[in-house]
Amino acid sequence: MKNTYCPSFYFICLVLILGGFKCNSPVVFPSHIVFQSDRDGGSQIYKMNTDGTAQVRLTNDAFYDEQPAISALGLKVVFRSNRSGANELWSINGDGTGLLQVTHQPGASGPRFGTNARIVFSAPAPGGGSPDIYSMRSDGVDVKQLTTDPGNDVEPSYSPDAKKIVFTSTRNGASDIHIMNADGSGQTRLTNNPAPDAEGSFSPDGTKIVFWSKRDGNGEIYIMNADGSGQTNLTNNSVLDFEPTFSPDTSEIVFMSERSGNRQIYVMNADGTNVRRLTTNSAADRAPDWK
Repeated sequence: MKNTYCPSFYFICLVLILGGFKCNSPVVFPSHIVFQSDRDGGSQIYKMNTDGTAQVRLTNDAFYDEQPAISALGLKVVFRSNRSGANELWSINGDGTGLLQVTHQPGASGPRFGTNARIVFSAPAPGGGSPDIYSMRSDGVDVKQLTTDPGNDVEPSYSPDAKKIVFTSTRNGASDIHIMNADGSGQTRLTNNPAPDAEGSFSPDGTKIVFWSKRDGNGEIYIMNADGSGQTNLTNNSVLDFEPTFSPDTSEIVFMSERSGNRQIYVMNADGTNVRRLTTNSAADRAPDWK
């Protein structure tokens, strides 16, 4: 199992030292994958170990819960739900407790945590219209609109230092991967293809972006350098592969695939080799996020 290094190590050590403890090594938190599944009926949020074991249900309700994202230390999970009557973002603790509504923008979608204690997401602009990119604190306050383009701006994700955001936009006609600074400035197109490119996500070392593309006729997982160069197909499969995200150490990519006949979660090395299946059931498992 891969573990996540705690960026607050020195603060934690100071607290322990003042309390009379010695801190000789970094604080390490277990790494997990969150995902959505309809195995128990409606779509709910689940968590599992990185090898697919210990699959645990985090939400248990009659609503449609989807698109989960997990914070860097695994202490919080944010997801989209229609429990308020509209699709909004909600957060829970890593064990499923502490339910809190964090957006009041109907149509909010695609949340991702940053290392800056903020969440980036998309939502229709107030009064309706095409979706734009927003950021907010993880408790839902200090909402900032980052894009105002008439095209659809969706699926944002922070770089590991939270200084950049990669996102999907249709502003040039086709769905392509774009990048911008965390304050919304410097918006730049990274892919330029007539077929859809979407679902971009940074590697934790900041050098690569993994994304989904239909440029080869069906949905495949691609990887490129963070500047858009070196775009390479990783999956080369005749069925749909999508929703990729990196492992915390950059060595692996988790994704959803229909290669088993239904939607299940798989993992592969970052170069596309050594594909392994993590979930095995007759229901649909999808939308993984790994921290």
